[in-house]
Amino acid sequence: VYDINRGADGRLYVSDYGAREIWRIDPATSAYARYQGVGSAIDARPDFAGNIWWTDAATFFGRLDPATGALTTWDLGEDRNLWGLAFDEAGRVWMSEWFGSGSQIHSFDPMTHELCSYTLPGGTYGYYILYDSGYLWLINWFGDQIVRFQPASGGLLRWSIGAPSAMPQGLALDGDGHLWWADGSGELSRLDPDSNQRTRYPLPDGAGSAAVMIEARGQRIWYTEIDSGTVGALDPARASGAISTLATVSGSVKPTCSNLGTGTTAQATTLSGTLSWASATVTPNVQADGWEVYRLAASAEPYDLVGGDGLLWVTDQGRQK
Repeated sequence: VYDINRGADGRLYVSDYGAREIWRIDPATSAYARYQGVGSAIDARPDFAGNIWWTDAATFFGRLDPATGALTTWDLGEDRNLWGLAFDEAGRVWMSEWFGSGSQIHSFDPMTHELCSYTLPGGTYGYYILYDSGYLWLINWFGDQIVRFQPASGGLLRWSIGAPSAMPQGLALDGDGHLWWADGSGELSRLDPDSNQRTRYPLPDGAGSAAVMIEARGQRIWYTEIDSGTVGALDPARASGAISTLATVSGSVKPTCSNLGTGTTAQATTLSGTLSWASATVTPNVQADGWEVYRLAASAEPYDLVGGDGLLWVTDQGRQK
C-alpha cells in the first residue's frame, strides 16, 4: 500500500500498488469497495466530481467512475514514471515524473483531452506535487531545489536547499502559506516563500531517522518514518529550528501540447464488504520540545498519512494495513 487520500465526502482512497487495485473506504460505516483491473495504482484520489484518478508509476494514468466501475486510461507511450497527482481549479489533472525523462510535469484536460508537457530545468524531479492557489509545488531531487510553478504565466521560482540531496518526498502547505517537506536527511523543513527563509527541524529520535511523508493539520505537522516504524508530530511554535536564507533562481517554461483522444475504456471488477478493526494503544516514546513521536508495532512500515474528523490514517507497508 502506498498513498492514502481523503475525499470531500470523507471517504478514504488507498492505492494498493502490489495488488493492482484501489480501495474506497467509508470510515463512518467501515464499508469498502475494491476496484480491480486498474493496474499498479499510485496516488489514487477523487476529483471534484467524485471520479478517481491515479497513475501507474510508469506510462499511463486513468480515471474510474466508482458508481459504474467504468475505466478510462491514457498511455503516454514511453516510460515516463508518472507518479504524483493534483487538480487545479479548472479541473485539469497534473502529474509529475520521478525518473524516465525525469524533468517534465504534465497537465491533462478531461474535457478536451489535451495533454500539455512542461520541461523543467535542472534534472530529475521528485515523486509528489502539490497544487494550491494558482501554484504547483514540487521538488527537484538531484538539483536540490524546491520549485514553484505558475501555470497561468509559465513562471518558475526555484529555491536552492543545498547538498547532499536528501530526496524528500512529502509536501504540505500550512495555514500561513509556508511549504513543508519531509527530508530524508533526518529533518523536517519549512520554507517561507515571501522571505525565502528556510527553517530546519532535526527529528528527535537520532541517527538513522528519515521522514517520508508529511501533512499539516491545524498547528501541528505530522510525518511518517518508514524505516523506524514511527509516526510523529511537530508543533513548530514550541520547537527550535535553524534558520537560513535560500538563494532563488527565476525563469519560465512553455508547454508542448497534443491531444490524447478519448483513451482506452474497460470495466473494473468491484468487490465490496465491511472492514473489521483491531484495537491497540500506543504511547509516545518521545514527547518533549514540541515533538510527539509514536512507535508502532515492530514490523510496521508507515508510509503515507491523512487526517480528518479528529483521526489520523496511516498506510502500513510492513503489515499491509
